[in-house]
Amino acid sequence: MSVIYGSYNSKLSFSWHFILIFLLYPCWGIIQQFMMLGIISHNLEAISNVKINRFLIIFLVSTLFSLVHYPSYFLMIFTFFLEMVFITVYLKWRNLWAIGLAHGWIATFILYFVLNRDLWSELFVRF
Repeated sequence: MSVIYGSYNSKLSFSWHFILIFLLYPCWGIIQQFMMLGIISHNLEAISNVKINRFLIIFLVSTLFSLVHYPSYFLMIFTFFLEMVFITVYLKWRNLWAIGLAHGWIATFILYFVLNRDLWSELFVRF
C-alpha cells in the first residue's frame, strides 16, 4: 500500500539507501519491540500483587510506543494501532523475532514511500 501511495503522490524513488535500511532496520525493530513487549508489557503482565487487564496492557503499551514517535502525528497514530496488533500477537505467541522483522520492514516502507524520509541520510549526514 505504501508503494502505491508513494507512486500516486510522486514520492516513489529508489536508492541503494533503501536496500540498506530494509536490511538493517529490522534489527532496530527487534530492539524496540523487545523494550516495549519483552520488558514493559511482560512486567505489567507479571505484576503479582495487582491483576492488570490485558486490554489495559495493550492500551498502555501502545500509547507509550505512540508517544515515543512524537512530534509526527501520522507516526503516532500509525504506531499506536500497529503496536496494538503487535502486542496482541506477542501476548498469544511470544515471538519477538517475527514482530521485530515486521516492524522494521513496515517502517522502512512507510518512512520511504509515505513520509519521503531517507533514514540513511538522516543518520549519516556527514557522509
